[in-house]
Amino acid sequence: MNYSPKHTDNTVRALYLGLFALALITILFGGEGARGITFTCVSLVSIVSGLYLLMRFELTTYSYVMNAKENDFEFFVNKAVGKRGNYVCFYMVSDIVRFEKYSSEVRDTLKKDYQRISFYNYTHNLFKEEKSVIVFKNSEHYDAVIIEADQAYSEYIKNAIELTKQAKSQESKIDLDDDEMINIE
Repeated sequence: MNYSPKHTDNTVRALYLGLFALALITILFGGEGARGITFTCVSLVSIVSGLYLLMRFELTTYSYVMNAKENDFEFFVNKAVGKRGNYVCFYMVSDIVRFEKYSSEVRDTLKKDYQRISFYNYTHNLFKEEKSVIVFKNSEHYDAVIIEADQAYSEYIKNAIELTKQAKSQESKIDLDDDEMINIE
């Protein structure tokens, strides 16, 4: 299943447009001496900040991909900027430790529960509260991937987690009988 959230955060749009307007105004009202240097610095900082917000939250598109693979699922995050896209993370669903709604309190709780945890934010909308976090067990540490999942995609992830847990528990129950021999030639 492939899910791509929509860009719906108008606050970020207003913010980077305001920064571009501030840069234009400070360039036009430049002067000489300390005042000119101050206006030039403000305009440069405004342009750089506005470009960063434009590139990060408006022109970048994230897609969350889950593919079934034998008794497990693969989870990818595809990051596309313009026409170029690449996968920025890959995990197996069997490595999921937690999946829940994201908030600053949850972030603090995760930092306390898992000593070595890294956070990765793959969201479009900066000021929207509809975010989820998936915590994956990596070899020696934990990775928390922050995504924007709607209700249907959240249910799909929960179902994939349950199916993977069931498959893993059934694999652990399968044993060879003592009477059977395995010939390897």
